[in-house]
Amino acid sequence: MPSAKHLLRIAPLCGLLLLPLCVGCLATYGEQQSQAEAALRADMRILQEDNQRLKGRIESYDLEIERLNHTVESLRAAPGGPSLADVQALQQRITALESQLRTLDQARERDRKEIIDTLSSKLSQIANSSRPAPRPAATGKRVSQQEGYEHVVEGGQTLSAIAAAYNVSTKSIIDANNLTKPDQLRVGQKLFIPAP
Repeated sequence: MPSAKHLLRIAPLCGLLLLPLCVGCLATYGEQQSQAEAALRADMRILQEDNQRLKGRIESYDLEIERLNHTVESLRAAPGGPSLADVQALQQRITALESQLRTLDQARERDRKEIIDTLSSKLSQIANSSRPAPRPAATGKRVSQQEGYEHVVEGGQTLSAIAAAYNVSTKSIIDANNLTKPDQLRVGQKLFIPAP
């Protein structure tokens, strides 16, 4: 059993050995998050362009309705007044334009909901990507679903150093992986680390 002095001497070395592992995890997480954010920005830009096109169409319909209303007013003001057929034709065009305007408003509302749903979904994906996925027990039998991490053993790592890095007991790692020789880890060996 190592003495307290011995443990105090090797503790900084353990920290140095674990530093590349932590930096690699952070770099991978940062890369995944920046890719997700770039995709989110691209989707947002496309949806904003669609929204601008819809606004333009609505404005053109508003102008057409205004022009038709002016035409109706000028026909009413003309001597002898407009014919009944002219008024009915204009009224039908106004009704058709108002119907198209309502359809566009409904499309804008659907697009707005789609934007919100898409953004919510992507944000939850980003949030969930930072959490480790649950993994079944290492026995190969799916007795119960456990949460934890997968760790690939690197050169010079010991079971106790790995357990300390994940803040779990060595016994829990031994039990989760059915290790018969826990003092003989191989480089590249995959270990399931149960969540603390």
